[in-house]
Amino acid sequence: MTTTTKMIDVTLTYATDLPCWPGDPRPVVERIRDMDSGASNNVTRLDSHLHFATHVDAPIHFVKGGRDVAELSLDDLIGPSQVLHLPDAEAITADILEKANLDGDIERLLLRTRNSLLWDNPAHEFKRDYVALTPDAAQWVVDR
Repeated sequence: MTTTTKMIDVTLTYATDLPCWPGDPRPVVERIRDMDSGASNNVTRLDSHLHFATHVDAPIHFVKGGRDVAELSLDDLIGPSQVLHLPDAEAITADILEKANLDGDIERLLLRTRNSLLWDNPAHEFKRDYVALTPDAAQWVVDR
């Protein structure tokens, strides 16, 4: 396995036309003070739920009593990781992860799937057929 060291930012540029989970409110970005209108400064208001654009689903999102995102350390989210490219996967199962021969001491795993191609057009509609972990794959990750 080839090891490459480089910094990769997987954060999307924030825009209000990014896909939104069906039924969730669209975010609003509103200029509330504008220097062009005589204000001494520019001030913009952002009204958005936390599960929009690039975000972290903290344990509390799915686990009653789980940790809130404010309790997570940035150190948990930044650092060496392994990228597993699964271009043909319809779902990521424990079997797929087991057969991938991942490094045993890996702390962070990034899964590159066909979902990444969606960002060639960031303003696309939400795709319900996105590639995701199956419950057994999620348990596989937790166990390791």
